[in-house]
Amino acid sequence: MFKTFIRVFGLLLLLAIFSCKRPLPGVVEAVPPFSGTDTAQVDIVLSGLSLEEKIGQLILWDAPMQDSLSQQEVYQKTAAGLIGGVLIHNVHLAEFLYATDSLRRSASLPLFIGTNEKVSLHNQFKGQLPFPLPAAMAAIDSTALHVYLEQKYVADCKTLGINFALAPTLKTDNPASQSFDFQIFEEKEAATDERFWRMYQLLQSNRILAVADNFSKFEFIENDSLRRVALKRYLTKVNEGLGGLLLDNSVLSLDTLEGLPPTYPKSYLNKFLGFKGLMVVQLDLDESPEMKLLAGADMLISENAGEIFRTVQTLLETGKITELDLNQRVRRVLLAKSWVNGGKLPVKLSILPHDSVSHKPVKFVSISEKRQPKVVHDYKPRSAKFDAKVDKTVCYFEDPRWGFLSASCLKIRWCWPVMNKKSCPSKKYTALTIRYLGIQTAHLGILKGYFQNMPISGVLDGQCQPPGS
Repeated sequence: MFKTFIRVFGLLLLLAIFSCKRPLPGVVEAVPPFSGTDTAQVDIVLSGLSLEEKIGQLILWDAPMQDSLSQQEVYQKTAAGLIGGVLIHNVHLAEFLYATDSLRRSASLPLFIGTNEKVSLHNQFKGQLPFPLPAAMAAIDSTALHVYLEQKYVADCKTLGINFALAPTLKTDNPASQSFDFQIFEEKEAATDERFWRMYQLLQSNRILAVADNFSKFEFIENDSLRRVALKRYLTKVNEGLGGLLLDNSVLSLDTLEGLPPTYPKSYLNKFLGFKGLMVVQLDLDESPEMKLLAGADMLISENAGEIFRTVQTLLETGKITELDLNQRVRRVLLAKSWVNGGKLPVKLSILPHDSVSHKPVKFVSISEKRQPKVVHDYKPRSAKFDAKVDKTVCYFEDPRWGFLSASCLKIRWCWPVMNKKSCPSKKYTALTIRYLGIQTAHLGILKGYFQNMPISGVLDGQCQPPGS
């Protein structure tokens, strides 16, 4: 009898233990992002940052680099630790390479170098032959070509030092919109998801932070099972350790969040998606960042870095954001940067004061007080071979063979002005026109044949083809 009691008691105890480990209703277990990072190092770095440096980590600056005054401001803020990353576009490729090299060497913490291109990095720079945008690419019926361009995209990111990409896309057509969104690939979700997985896996395997573009709808469903079904597209990605998710402006609008607490978006992602990565938002020109900061944004992409900085300071002073909350956001950013850099932040730490000229620690016989650890900037001169690398990279991007793809899509590009206008005849007409011209273009045979023999990132393989050769 006593043995029977012991067995029953043991079974009840095991049942209680396992019941305690079950997730609460509505909470989804997911693979944590940024696995394999040195979290202890991240915590030490975080504890040594000034308040200004912490705020700076939240900013991915859509940096103005068109004139010398703007460039000087970017360099100064980056060197002061007031910027977490940059998105540089509409400049010549050589300018981009020299600028990002200078910014990396001047920054005390590693920077995110970003891109929001979906098809080709050629489209990010001045003077490059334009590649077709997503809507046109989706009309070309050649999986082999798509796979080839995706591999080239990631290889080019590696060549240019880009480590933050909004390329894996989940965007689908918005029925309420009257205009055609040229940044959308396939209309069918299944085809979009297949493209997402290809790009996501390529980026992940190359340690490039994949920020999914985008999360576009809260599902206000009380039933847990039904809500999981409605969120399945996002859940499957988060469960694989998705490191970043861009929230569409529509889900952060006042109409969507009316009657809800300001922090609802972040709590929704945590509770119903189990999302632990970076919540990324994009600010429109002259938009106040306050609402999106209160919503829980970890990184904000904006042309106005100064406005973000001032707003965070104000929110901290008024208590709308606590320093603990700020530290949690910065920690996620640092974990992402640690993951991008192979699991460890490439920084030096010291508890000793440093000489301002030699940058070497000043040693004392004894230290009576415990000093705050701090990041020590280890300035490195530009590599002597850097000019040759720039020439070779530009040479590869300007290879005249890329012109075949650009020229073969000129007919598709004729549709792009129509897609941007609210007054276009109809979305259906525009989409059908693009699809028809895309099929005609694909039949030229140039895309399927010639380009599959092009070297992927020839600048890495030593196969640079000089222009005009």
